[in-house]
Amino acid sequence: MKDSNQKPSNDRIHFQSKKYKRKVSLCREFIEHNLGVKLEEFIREANWAENAELCIHILNDCPTVDEENYVNTKLGSLSHLRDKRSPLEYACDLIVGWTIEDGFIKLLETEAGLKCSLVSADKRREFLRRPKASADISVETADGEGFRFELVKDFTGHWQKKKKIDLRDRKYLNLKEENGILVGIDFKYGKFFVLNVNEAEAEYITSHYPYGGKPAYSISLRDVKFYDLHSMKEVIGRILHRLGANKAKF
Repeated sequence: MKDSNQKPSNDRIHFQSKKYKRKVSLCREFIEHNLGVKLEEFIREANWAENAELCIHILNDCPTVDEENYVNTKLGSLSHLRDKRSPLEYACDLIVGWTIEDGFIKLLETEAGLKCSLVSADKRREFLRRPKASADISVETADGEGFRFELVKDFTGHWQKKKKIDLRDRKYLNLKEENGILVGIDFKYGKFFVLNVNEAEAEYITSHYPYGGKPAYSISLRDVKFYDLHSMKEVIGRILHRLGANKAKF
């Protein structure tokens, strides 16, 4: 006998708080302003392993009950990574991150002539049960020199307020081992920074409250220069300067 309280599988779920609506809005603005395409079109053409319509429904705050069940199955057990986020909120964060990273790579390739590839565990863009904390993007300059860098995002103004950035678990250590470069985009204030992780000192935090009491490394940003994010070309130019990539097309 069917449970009268059970929702039809095609019913829509609305889960986004104002914080998530703002985050998705900034992601949409990033893609549409810098690449000139609609967010939905960008995702449909991205050829991700995860279903494009599922990702679009999550960003648009309208996944179906079946889609929610699927996300719960894939991400529900990842409490270590989700912290206090629901599986749908965590999925939304993942999709926003994928979208911005893929859009950023497209700009590096088209505007600067750099050869870029995803090297992270989720490079196929799927919800993983065992993700790894490694640098996300490999960049090769016109003269064949290679770099690894991590693109991090702040949608709330936390970096400007606290003058620091916190990296969870082994992210900081892995970036040091890879001689990685941290590119931070502050979407709230329209700022960005570029930082070689090996030139930065970090404080180890054994129990970090925002990460549910899990360990983290805190990097001071007090002496780190933030630049105005007037356009992505400014970010790319600063990255190339930092890499010493004078032979790049930009």
